[in-house]
Amino acid sequence: MFHYGGRPSWIFVTLERELPRGRYVATLVTRAGATSELGRYELGGRGSSFGATTRVDLLGVTELRLRDERGGPVYVARFQGG
Repeated sequence: MFHYGGRPSWIFVTLERELPRGRYVATLVTRAGATSELGRYELGGRGSSFGATTRVDLLGVTELRLRDERGGPVYVARFQGG
């Protein structure tokens, strides 16, 4: 995961683990426990990646969660220092 906390802030994620093909939801989680949906992405197979801009202050974000749209398993990427 790569991120930039400027204006606009952005996040780019590459997945090393192969996912089943489908629609996934990415959510940011802050230190306070608040969540903000980053976006919905068609992912799957090898070499999946996605990116987005956000208005969320990335200094307060502790993790990014990725789950399939049906509520399946959650994959978590933790922000350093989070």
